[in-house]
Amino acid sequence: MNPKTADKSLFEQVLSTVLPSAKAEAAESEETKRDLQAKQAETTQSLKALESKQADVKAERQQARSAHVAAYKQLKGQAAQLKDLKQQTAALAPDKFMMPATGRLSQGYGPASGQFGYTFHNGIDIAANVGTPIYAAAAGTVTDVKSGGPYGKHVFIEHEINGQKWTTVYAHMHKIEVKTGQTLLQGEGIGQIGNTGNSSGPHLHFEVHQGEYGFSSSSAGNTVNPMDVAEVLGGASPIKATY
Repeated sequence: MNPKTADKSLFEQVLSTVLPSAKAEAAESEETKRDLQAKQAETTQSLKALESKQADVKAERQQARSAHVAAYKQLKGQAAQLKDLKQQTAALAPDKFMMPATGRLSQGYGPASGQFGYTFHNGIDIAANVGTPIYAAAAGTVTDVKSGGPYGKHVFIEHEINGQKWTTVYAHMHKIEVKTGQTLLQGEGIGQIGNTGNSSGPHLHFEVHQGEYGFSSSSAGNTVNPMDVAEVLGGASPIKATY
């Protein structure tokens, strides 16, 4: 046998055995490489999407923070404007009382029949729907808040006008929105008209006392007719001209 021919034959046998396996491994390696590249591209795309979302979240957070700062500044500005407006209102408020509610004059000031336990009605009654707002007749301090008795839910406010002490009374209320010791400007809300206590229908019983509160069922006592001292806020027309 020729040695060279034998070696060539052996080489061809080895080559025919190894080459297909090597090709298969190379093909598998190439496929694995492509898979890895695809996964890398997918990961890169996911990373970019995540970075984009993070940027959006950051932008939204910054926008929300800016909106919050702007809203806070606006609120502070509005609070300052409200404070200035209250000071201006206090400075410009007339030194007379205003009518504390809008409605119909259902009973005036003066002698009464005695049917309800008094022969002198020392205030006026303003009839209106339950819930109608009631306002402070003048700037002052709430001296008492009560929820029972003939007056039902009622409020006392003390005022000082031109060196003279006055007391106003607001009775038969549905809801009280102030507390004892609270200071008020003229026209600030104090509650709502109701039908509490000795009341035959929803109305506000309003009294004006020259000095401290003093009740009399048979005389005027220290009360004055609200129609003589109270005006509609914003003008000189008394309540009798519009009620």
